[in-house]
Amino acid sequence: MSTAAPTPAVPAVAATVVLVRDGAQGLEVLMVVRHHEIDFARGAAVFPGGKVAPSDQDPRLASRIVGLKGLVAAQAAIRVAAIRETFEESGLLLARENVDLGLLGGARLDAVHGRWKDAIAAGGSAFVDMVCDEALHLAGDQLQPFAHWVTPEHSPKRFDTHFFIAAAPVEQLARHDGFEAVESFWIRP
Repeated sequence: MSTAAPTPAVPAVAATVVLVRDGAQGLEVLMVVRHHEIDFARGAAVFPGGKVAPSDQDPRLASRIVGLKGLVAAQAAIRVAAIRETFEESGLLLARENVDLGLLGGARLDAVHGRWKDAIAAGGSAFVDMVCDEALHLAGDQLQPFAHWVTPEHSPKRFDTHFFIAAAPVEQLARHDGFEAVESFWIRP
């Protein structure tokens, strides 16, 4: 009888963004609460993030993301996933209308969010479609690498997660998606 240990699950590549802002009492970070029916970290307060999707490597994004000079395709896809997942789970979008401008303002974000929220929740290439159709430029230059964690081998679900830190867009308001994230709040670290 064999007593060999089971083969560990292969970790899925993922990205997470620690969004920070200046609050009344000092530095604050955004946390979202995971839905109680999600199969990983249900009910936990987490930073927005998730797995890299095939659409995060869509070639249409090559001219629509700033700050990727010198990065290989896999590293670029991780940054796209970080921005996409942050938008999906918190409603905050690290993007510009022009590479020389600041991040989207609140009114422009509200309009984009209203037009694309349902399509993006359905998955597929909707996020890429939104970036292209709305003529946005993803602000990959705002993502500062912060940490890299791999879930332990004994875990049934494993992630190879790249953490980034970024300043929250000043004029945008966080709003959880109601599907993966059912609450959001700012808290002092």
